[in-house]
Amino acid sequence: MADMDRTKPWVVMPLYYYPLDEATWKPLYDAAASYPDVNFLVVVNPNSGPGTEPLPGKDYAREVPRLNAFPNVHAVGYVRVDYCRKPLADACAEIDRYARWRRHPDAPPGLHVEGIYVDETPNHYSPSAARYLDHVRRLVKASDGLAGERSTVVHNPGTPPEGELASFGDPDLVCVCEEPYHLFQGDGLQRRLVDWAPEHERCVYQISGVPQDELPAAVHDLCRRGRYVFATDLVDDFYESFGPSWPGFVAANESPQLFVCAPWRRAKAPLPTLALAGSAPGRHLDHSGVKDRWYSRSWSTRLSSSSWSCPVSSRLAVRWLAD
Repeated sequence: MADMDRTKPWVVMPLYYYPLDEATWKPLYDAAASYPDVNFLVVVNPNSGPGTEPLPGKDYAREVPRLNAFPNVHAVGYVRVDYCRKPLADACAEIDRYARWRRHPDAPPGLHVEGIYVDETPNHYSPSAARYLDHVRRLVKASDGLAGERSTVVHNPGTPPEGELASFGDPDLVCVCEEPYHLFQGDGLQRRLVDWAPEHERCVYQISGVPQDELPAAVHDLCRRGRYVFATDLVDDFYESFGPSWPGFVAANESPQLFVCAPWRRAKAPLPTLALAGSAPGRHLDHSGVKDRWYSRSWSTRLSSSSWSCPVSSRLAVRWLAD
Protein backbone atom coordinates (compact mmCIF):
# COMPACT_ATOMS: atom_id res chain seq x y z
CA MET A 1 0.00 0.00 0.00
CA ALA A 2 1.49 3.28 -1.10
CA ASP A 3 3.70 4.91 1.54
CA MET A 4 1.43 4.10 4.49
CA ASP A 5 2.01 2.22 7.74
CA ARG A 6 0.09 -1.04 7.44
CA THR A 7 0.61 -1.85 11.13
CA LYS A 8 -1.82 0.91 12.15
CA PRO A 9 -5.56 0.25 12.40
CA TRP A 10 -7.52 0.78 9.19
CA VAL A 11 -11.03 2.16 8.93
CA VAL A 12 -12.78 1.08 5.73
CA MET A 13 -15.26 3.57 4.30
CA PRO A 14 -17.24 2.52 1.19
CA LEU A 15 -18.06 6.10 0.21
CA TYR A 16 -21.02 5.61 -2.13
CA TYR A 17 -22.25 9.00 -1.03
CA TYR A 18 -22.49 11.72 -3.69
CA PRO A 19 -20.74 14.91 -2.47
CA LEU A 20 -23.48 17.44 -3.18
CA ASP A 21 -21.46 20.17 -1.46
CA GLU A 22 -18.31 20.67 0.59
CA ALA A 23 -20.06 19.53 3.78
CA THR A 24 -21.21 16.11 2.55
CA TRP A 25 -17.98 14.27 3.37
CA LYS A 26 -17.05 16.52 6.31
CA PRO A 27 -17.46 13.72 8.92
CA LEU A 28 -14.77 11.76 7.08
CA TYR A 29 -12.44 14.75 6.83
CA ASP A 30 -12.94 15.51 10.53
CA ALA A 31 -12.17 11.90 11.47
CA ALA A 32 -9.01 11.76 9.34
CA ALA A 33 -7.79 15.01 10.91
CA SER A 34 -8.69 14.00 14.48
CA TYR A 35 -7.19 10.49 14.32
CA PRO A 36 -3.82 10.74 12.54
CA ASP A 37 -2.82 7.30 13.89
CA VAL A 38 -5.76 5.64 12.15
CA ASN A 39 -5.58 4.98 8.41
CA PHE A 40 -8.65 5.23 6.19
CA LEU A 41 -9.26 3.02 3.15
CA VAL A 42 -11.87 5.00 1.22
CA VAL A 43 -13.75 3.46 -1.70
CA VAL A 44 -14.62 6.18 -4.21
CA ASN A 45 -17.65 5.38 -6.37
CA PRO A 46 -18.82 8.21 -8.65
CA ASN A 47 -21.41 6.20 -10.63
CA SER A 48 -21.29 2.47 -9.84
CA GLY A 49 -17.73 2.83 -11.10
CA PRO A 50 -15.88 5.81 -12.59
CA GLY A 51 -18.72 6.78 -14.92
CA THR A 52 -18.52 7.02 -18.68
CA GLU A 53 -16.69 10.33 -19.02
CA PRO A 54 -12.89 10.78 -18.90
CA LEU A 55 -13.23 12.68 -15.61
CA PRO A 56 -15.82 12.47 -12.82
CA GLY A 57 -18.25 15.35 -12.32
CA LYS A 58 -17.18 18.64 -10.80
CA ASP A 59 -18.25 17.60 -7.30
CA TYR A 60 -15.96 14.57 -7.28
CA ALA A 61 -13.22 16.60 -8.96
CA ARG A 62 -13.48 19.00 -6.02
CA GLU A 63 -13.73 16.48 -3.17
CA VAL A 64 -11.39 13.60 -4.12
CA PRO A 65 -8.32 15.89 -3.96
CA ARG A 66 -9.44 16.93 -0.47
CA LEU A 67 -9.45 13.26 0.52
CA ASN A 68 -6.00 12.69 -0.93
CA ALA A 69 -4.59 15.68 0.95
CA PHE A 70 -4.73 13.63 4.17
CA PRO A 71 -1.61 11.49 4.67
CA ASN A 72 -3.66 8.78 6.41
CA VAL A 73 -6.27 8.43 3.62
CA HIS A 74 -5.85 5.85 0.84
CA ALA A 75 -8.50 6.16 -1.88
CA VAL A 76 -9.37 3.29 -4.22
CA GLY A 77 -11.86 3.21 -7.10
CA TYR A 78 -14.96 1.01 -7.20
CA VAL A 79 -15.44 -1.52 -10.01
CA ARG A 80 -18.23 -4.12 -9.96
CA VAL A 81 -17.46 -7.34 -11.88
CA ASP A 82 -20.71 -9.28 -11.20
CA TYR A 83 -18.90 -12.48 -10.12
CA CYS A 84 -16.74 -12.28 -13.28
CA ARG A 85 -19.82 -12.22 -15.53
CA LYS A 86 -19.12 -8.64 -16.56
CA PRO A 87 -17.17 -8.58 -19.84
CA LEU A 88 -13.50 -8.35 -18.98
CA ALA A 89 -13.01 -5.59 -21.55
CA ASP A 90 -15.64 -3.46 -19.76
CA ALA A 91 -14.02 -3.98 -16.35
CA CYS A 92 -10.60 -3.10 -17.77
CA ALA A 93 -12.00 0.03 -19.42
CA GLU A 94 -13.30 1.23 -16.04
CA ILE A 95 -9.95 0.56 -14.38
CA ASP A 96 -8.19 2.44 -17.16
CA ARG A 97 -10.60 5.36 -16.76
CA TYR A 98 -9.65 5.68 -13.08
CA ALA A 99 -5.96 5.44 -14.00
CA ARG A 100 -6.29 8.30 -16.51
CA TRP A 101 -7.67 10.75 -13.95
CA ARG A 102 -4.20 11.50 -12.62
CA ARG A 103 -2.77 12.66 -15.95
CA HIS A 104 -5.79 14.23 -17.61
CA PRO A 105 -4.91 17.79 -18.66
CA ASP A 106 -8.10 19.16 -17.10
CA ALA A 107 -7.78 17.26 -13.81
CA PRO A 108 -7.07 19.28 -10.66
CA PRO A 109 -4.01 18.26 -8.61
CA GLY A 110 -4.82 15.35 -6.31
CA LEU A 111 -7.56 13.80 -8.43
CA HIS A 112 -6.53 10.15 -8.39
CA VAL A 113 -7.07 6.79 -6.72
CA GLU A 114 -4.36 4.31 -5.75
CA GLY A 115 -6.01 0.99 -6.34
CA ILE A 116 -9.25 -0.75 -7.20
CA TYR A 117 -11.99 -2.23 -5.02
CA VAL A 118 -13.27 -5.15 -7.11
CA ASP A 119 -16.83 -5.77 -5.95
CA GLU A 120 -18.76 -9.03 -6.36
CA THR A 121 -15.82 -11.36 -6.88
CA PRO A 122 -16.65 -15.09 -6.73
CA ASN A 123 -15.94 -17.24 -3.71
CA HIS A 124 -15.96 -20.51 -5.68
CA TYR A 125 -13.00 -21.39 -7.86
CA SER A 126 -13.13 -21.74 -11.62
CA PRO A 127 -10.24 -21.49 -14.09
CA SER A 128 -12.02 -18.75 -16.04
CA ALA A 129 -12.60 -16.64 -12.92
CA ALA A 130 -8.98 -17.10 -11.90
CA ARG A 131 -7.80 -15.88 -15.31
CA TYR A 132 -10.23 -12.95 -15.19
CA LEU A 133 -9.10 -11.76 -11.76
CA ASP A 134 -5.43 -12.32 -12.54
CA HIS A 135 -5.82 -10.07 -15.60
CA VAL A 136 -7.51 -7.40 -13.46
CA ARG A 137 -4.71 -7.49 -10.92
CA ARG A 138 -1.96 -7.27 -13.52
CA LEU A 139 -3.67 -4.30 -15.15
CA VAL A 140 -3.98 -2.44 -11.83
CA LYS A 141 -0.38 -3.15 -10.81
CA ALA A 142 0.91 -2.03 -14.22
CA SER A 143 -1.00 1.29 -14.15
CA ASP A 144 1.16 4.21 -13.07
CA GLY A 145 -2.00 6.26 -12.75
CA LEU A 146 -3.04 3.91 -9.91
CA ALA A 147 0.40 3.95 -8.19
CA GLY A 148 1.64 0.87 -10.05
CA GLU A 149 3.01 -1.94 -7.89
CA ARG A 150 2.23 0.08 -4.77
CA SER A 151 -1.47 0.15 -5.64
CA THR A 152 -4.06 -1.85 -3.71
CA VAL A 153 -6.34 -4.53 -5.14
CA VAL A 154 -9.31 -5.41 -2.92
CA HIS A 155 -11.63 -8.34 -3.67
CA ASN A 156 -15.11 -8.37 -2.20
CA PRO A 157 -16.83 -11.76 -2.43
CA GLY A 158 -18.78 -10.73 0.70
CA THR A 159 -18.23 -14.16 2.26
CA PRO A 160 -15.09 -16.16 3.07
CA PRO A 161 -13.62 -17.57 -0.16
CA GLU A 162 -12.89 -21.27 -0.03
CA GLY A 163 -9.33 -22.30 0.73
CA GLU A 164 -6.89 -21.16 -1.94
CA LEU A 165 -9.55 -18.89 -3.43
CA ALA A 166 -8.38 -16.15 -1.06
CA SER A 167 -5.24 -16.06 -3.19
CA PHE A 168 -6.49 -16.59 -6.74
CA GLY A 169 -6.21 -13.30 -8.55
CA ASP A 170 -3.65 -12.46 -5.82
CA PRO A 171 -5.56 -9.61 -4.14
CA ASP A 172 -3.87 -7.48 -1.50
CA LEU A 173 -7.04 -7.52 0.62
CA VAL A 174 -10.18 -9.67 0.77
CA CYS A 175 -13.54 -8.68 2.23
CA VAL A 176 -14.48 -11.93 3.95
CA CYS A 177 -17.72 -10.73 5.51
CA GLU A 178 -20.21 -8.12 4.33
CA GLU A 179 -23.24 -8.87 6.48
CA PRO A 180 -25.63 -7.43 9.07
CA TYR A 181 -24.37 -7.95 12.60
CA HIS A 182 -27.01 -10.52 13.55
CA LEU A 183 -26.00 -12.72 10.60
CA PHE A 184 -22.31 -12.21 11.30
CA GLN A 185 -22.88 -13.69 14.77
CA GLY A 186 -24.44 -16.89 13.40
CA ASP A 187 -22.68 -20.18 14.11
CA GLY A 188 -22.51 -21.25 10.47
CA LEU A 189 -20.78 -18.08 9.31
CA GLN A 190 -18.46 -18.13 12.30
CA ARG A 191 -17.36 -21.67 11.45
CA ARG A 192 -16.77 -20.66 7.84
CA LEU A 193 -14.69 -17.67 8.91
CA VAL A 194 -12.54 -19.90 11.12
CA ASP A 195 -12.07 -22.40 8.29
CA TRP A 196 -11.52 -20.10 5.33
CA ALA A 197 -10.65 -16.50 6.25
CA PRO A 198 -7.14 -15.49 5.11
CA GLU A 199 -4.54 -14.02 7.43
CA HIS A 200 -5.34 -11.04 9.64
CA GLU A 201 -3.30 -8.55 7.57
CA ARG A 202 -5.43 -9.19 4.46
CA CYS A 203 -8.92 -9.43 5.96
CA VAL A 204 -11.62 -6.81 5.48
CA TYR A 205 -14.88 -6.86 7.47
CA GLN A 206 -17.92 -4.70 6.56
CA ILE A 207 -20.67 -5.08 9.14
CA SER A 208 -23.95 -3.16 9.38
CA GLY A 209 -26.69 -2.98 11.99
CA VAL A 210 -24.45 -3.05 15.08
CA PRO A 211 -26.32 -1.69 18.13
CA GLN A 212 -24.58 1.49 19.26
CA ASP A 213 -24.03 0.25 22.80
CA GLU A 214 -22.29 -2.85 21.42
CA LEU A 215 -20.20 -1.04 18.84
CA PRO A 216 -16.88 -0.64 20.76
CA ALA A 217 -16.80 -4.33 21.70
CA ALA A 218 -17.82 -5.34 18.18
CA VAL A 219 -15.07 -3.21 16.64
CA HIS A 220 -12.44 -4.71 18.94
CA ASP A 221 -13.66 -8.18 17.99
CA LEU A 222 -13.51 -7.34 14.28
CA CYS A 223 -10.06 -5.78 14.61
CA ARG A 224 -8.64 -8.97 16.08
CA ARG A 225 -10.02 -10.84 13.07
CA GLY A 226 -8.89 -8.43 10.35
CA ARG A 227 -6.81 -5.30 9.92
CA TYR A 228 -9.47 -3.48 7.83
CA VAL A 229 -12.88 -2.79 9.39
CA PHE A 230 -16.13 -1.00 8.65
CA ALA A 231 -18.97 -1.13 11.19
CA THR A 232 -22.11 0.95 11.56
CA ASP A 233 -25.38 1.00 13.45
CA LEU A 234 -27.27 1.77 10.23
CA VAL A 235 -29.35 -1.01 8.69
CA ASP A 236 -30.25 0.74 5.41
CA ASP A 237 -28.21 2.92 3.04
CA PHE A 238 -25.18 2.40 5.25
CA TYR A 239 -22.72 3.23 2.48
CA GLU A 240 -24.58 6.44 1.66
CA SER A 241 -24.41 8.22 5.02
CA PHE A 242 -22.20 8.24 8.08
CA GLY A 243 -24.81 7.54 10.75
CA PRO A 244 -24.88 8.29 14.49
CA SER A 245 -22.27 5.62 15.26
CA TRP A 246 -19.55 7.02 12.96
CA PRO A 247 -17.58 9.00 15.62
CA GLY A 248 -17.65 6.11 18.08
CA PHE A 249 -16.64 3.63 15.39
CA VAL A 250 -13.55 5.62 14.44
CA ALA A 251 -12.62 6.18 18.09
CA ALA A 252 -12.87 2.44 18.80
CA ASN A 253 -10.39 1.74 16.01
CA GLU A 254 -7.81 4.00 17.65
CA SER A 255 -7.54 1.76 20.73
CA PRO A 256 -4.15 -0.02 20.64
CA GLN A 257 -4.31 -3.79 20.52
CA LEU A 258 -1.81 -6.62 20.60
CA PHE A 259 -2.50 -10.02 19.07
CA VAL A 260 -0.35 -13.01 19.97
CA CYS A 261 -0.66 -16.44 18.35
CA ALA A 262 0.97 -19.39 20.07
CA PRO A 263 0.73 -22.90 18.53
CA TRP A 264 0.36 -25.89 20.80
CA ARG A 265 0.69 -29.63 20.39
CA ARG A 266 -1.12 -32.45 22.12
CA ALA A 267 1.80 -34.82 22.35
CA LYS A 268 5.55 -34.89 22.94
CA ALA A 269 6.38 -31.20 23.41
CA PRO A 270 4.81 -29.54 26.48
CA LEU A 271 2.15 -26.94 25.89
CA PRO A 272 3.47 -23.36 25.93
CA THR A 273 2.58 -21.21 28.92
CA LEU A 274 2.24 -17.45 28.63
CA ALA A 275 2.49 -15.46 31.83
CA LEU A 276 1.33 -11.89 32.29
CA ALA A 277 3.40 -10.13 34.90
CA GLY A 278 3.44 -6.52 36.05
CA SER A 279 3.26 -4.49 39.21
CA ALA A 280 0.15 -6.45 40.11
CA PRO A 281 0.40 -10.16 40.95
CA GLY A 282 1.23 -12.25 37.88
CA ARG A 283 -1.67 -13.43 35.79
CA HIS A 284 -1.56 -16.77 34.02
CA LEU A 285 -3.92 -17.88 31.28
CA ASP A 286 -4.54 -21.60 31.55
CA HIS A 287 -5.18 -23.00 28.07
CA SER A 288 -5.23 -26.70 28.89
CA GLY A 289 -7.56 -28.46 26.48
CA VAL A 290 -8.28 -25.35 24.44
CA LYS A 291 -8.20 -26.01 20.70
CA ASP A 292 -9.28 -22.75 19.12
CA ARG A 293 -10.47 -19.98 21.37
CA TRP A 294 -9.82 -16.32 22.04
CA TYR A 295 -9.26 -14.80 25.46
CA SER A 296 -9.60 -11.02 25.76
CA ARG A 297 -8.70 -8.86 28.74
CA SER A 298 -7.87 -5.20 29.37
CA TRP A 299 -4.92 -4.08 31.50
CA SER A 300 -1.53 -2.44 31.44
CA THR A 301 1.29 -4.87 32.13
CA ARG A 302 4.07 -6.87 30.46
CA LEU A 303 3.69 -10.01 28.36
CA SER A 304 6.61 -12.38 28.59
CA SER A 305 7.86 -15.89 27.98
CA SER A 306 11.20 -17.56 28.56
CA SER A 307 12.67 -15.94 25.45
CA TRP A 308 10.99 -12.56 24.99
CA SER A 309 9.19 -9.78 26.82
CA CYS A 310 7.23 -6.75 25.71
CA PRO A 311 5.01 -4.11 27.32
CA VAL A 312 1.30 -4.44 26.80
CA SER A 313 -1.35 -1.81 27.33
CA SER A 314 -5.08 -1.51 26.73
CA ARG A 315 -6.73 -4.53 25.11
CA LEU A 316 -4.96 -7.85 24.69
CA ALA A 317 -6.23 -10.87 22.79
CA VAL A 318 -4.34 -14.15 22.99
CA ARG A 319 -5.21 -17.13 20.81
CA TRP A 320 -3.94 -20.69 20.81
CA LEU A 321 -4.30 -22.63 17.58
CA ALA A 322 -3.85 -26.34 17.02
CA ASP A 323 -1.28 -27.04 14.31
